[in-house]
Order: sequence, then structure tokens, then C-alpha cells
Amino acid sequence: MVNKEKKSTLKTIEDCLIVLLLSLVILVSLTQIGMRLFFNSSIIWGDEFIKIIILWLAMIASVSASRSNRHLKIDLIENFISNKISHFPKIISKLFVSIVCGAVTWHSILYIHLTITFNETVMNGFPAWIAYAIVPLSFFMMSYRYFFQALNHIVKINEERHK
Repeated sequence: MVNKEKKSTLKTIEDCLIVLLLSLVILVSLTQIGMRLFFNSSIIWGDEFIKIIILWLAMIASVSASRSNRHLKIDLIENFISNKISHFPKIISKLFVSIVCGAVTWHSILYIHLTITFNETVMNGFPAWIAYAIVPLSFFMMSYRYFFQALNHIVKINEERHK
């Protein structure tokens, strides 16, 4: 029961973040449009802020999709094989995705390190590493989730063998 409560809380947090970030993008975009249309002016950092928020929105939505296995996938093989062996392609694909997400995590950490080393900034002085920290964090979460989904399929195979 505690595990379900944690999952429910995490799902709620992810969903709230998605709604909040999407609302923020809409609000800042409409403000930018209104200011340009009526005042011939705009928020200096507004466009870059929108891009960063969209990055955060996409990463959080991807993490959320990985939680419930809603990512785009090709499951053609699963339609042609029996249920007894259907776990094997799932294990292989989930491990592969986990490894790829792990590699992206590693390389994005290296990129974050470079932004810190070179003191890069965005939006007129905001540290770039904070703006881009969502990338390694989200890919790590996806790698973690897909790895444990693969383990879950291995456990299911083991349970089916002992029935």
C-alpha cells in the first residue's frame, strides 16, 4: 500500500509540474504577444525563458510517459509471438532503452560540467547549468525506470516457470 501511495504522489507531482509549466509557457507567450502588439516592446529574456520551460516540459513529460510505458514504441514482434515468450523482446528493448538513456545521462552530465566550467549563462545572467539540469536528471530517471521494468519482466518469467 505504501508503494502505491508513493507512486500516486509521484504521479501527482509530475502531472502538476506539467500543468504548471504548460500554463507558464502560455502565460509568458501571451504576454510577449500582447506587449509586442500593443506596446512595441517585449520581455528581454521572454523568448529564451519559453524555450527553457518547453525543454523542462518535454523532459518531465518523457519521464512521466516512461512511468506508465506510454512512450512511442514498435511492438510489431509482440503481435506475432505467443504470450509465453513475449517477455523476451520486452526485456531486450527495455534494457536497450535503459542503456541509451544512461549514455545520454552521462553525456549530458559532461555538458553540464562544461557549462559550469565556462560559466555559461542564459536569460541575462542565470546559470545555464540550472536551466539544463533537467536533461541528465530526466534521462537518469528514464534509464532507472526502464531498467526496473526489464527486471519486472524477468521476475514474471521466473514466476511463470514455477507455476
